[in-house]
Amino acid sequence: MSTESSSKNYYSTRFLVTIFILFALILILSVFFSERIVDSGSQLIESLGPEFLLFVLGGFIVQMIDGSAPIAASLTQKLPIKTMMIVVGLVVIAASIRIIIVSFL
Repeated sequence: MSTESSSKNYYSTRFLVTIFILFALILILSVFFSERIVDSGSQLIESLGPEFLLFVLGGFIVQMIDGSAPIAASLTQKLPIKTMMIVVGLVVIAASIRIIIVSFL
C-alpha cells in the first residue's frame, strides 16, 4: 500500500516539475521574442476591423443569455403556470383556458 502511494506522489511531483519547466521555457522565450510578439499582435489587431467587434459583442450577448437560461429555468419551475402567464401579459381568462387545454393534451 505504501508503494502505491509513493508511486502516486512520484508521478504527481514529476508532472508538476514538467509543467514548471514548460512554463519557465515559455517565459524565457517570450522575453527573447517579446518585440516580435508585440509587432505581430499589433498587426493582427489592425487587420481585424470593425466587424470583429460586432462578433465579440454578439458572442458576449449570447454568453449572457446562455448563462442566464438555467437561472430563468429554475425560477420558472418554481412558479405556477397561471402566474407565469399573467406575468407574460395574458389575461386571467386566457391563462385559464390555456391551462385547461394543456391539461387535456
